[in-house]
Amino acid sequence: EYYSAELAEKARRGMRESALKGKALGSSRPLGLTVDADKHYIIEPTGAEAVRYIFEQYAAGLSSSSIVERLNAMGLRTSHGGPFNKSSINRIIQNEMYRGVYVSKKFDVRIEGAIPAIIDNDLWKRAQNMFERNRQSRTPHASRADYILSGKLYCGECGRPRPHALTRRSRRWKNPCPMSGT
Repeated sequence: EYYSAELAEKARRGMRESALKGKALGSSRPLGLTVDADKHYIIEPTGAEAVRYIFEQYAAGLSSSSIVERLNAMGLRTSHGGPFNKSSINRIIQNEMYRGVYVSKKFDVRIEGAIPAIIDNDLWKRAQNMFERNRQSRTPHASRADYILSGKLYCGECGRPRPHALTRRSRRWKNPCPMSGT
């Protein structure tokens, strides 16, 4: 047991050291980036063009849905080989790796300039401003209607609160009281 705990600690230490050197951890890669023999990130040209296109269109005010439609119509795919969706666009727009910042949340590492940048800081800032503007303009979820008797009805037999209303047609409780059957 001691041996396996020590081995796990050495593995974590080694991964943190790799993260501090800006090396790729794991096998998942962001779109437009791949790794060389030393596990350092390098730009993958086809994916990098897609990333630039996404940032440029988003910063210009195009919606995520429109970008998704265009990318899928062009036959482009995500880094995992699947079609694009709105979530993949939002993940790309928020990923600092595309502007050259290495981030490892697991090991709390953030290194500016450790990765070759696919987009410049100006395009990054414009896309982030548009993302924030879009986020603020989304309509909040409609609040539920307040009902006059909510939280005020109790079962006459057992005294428990009645969580459900009467049905319209039969005027019976939707969920009868398990104690009294009413």
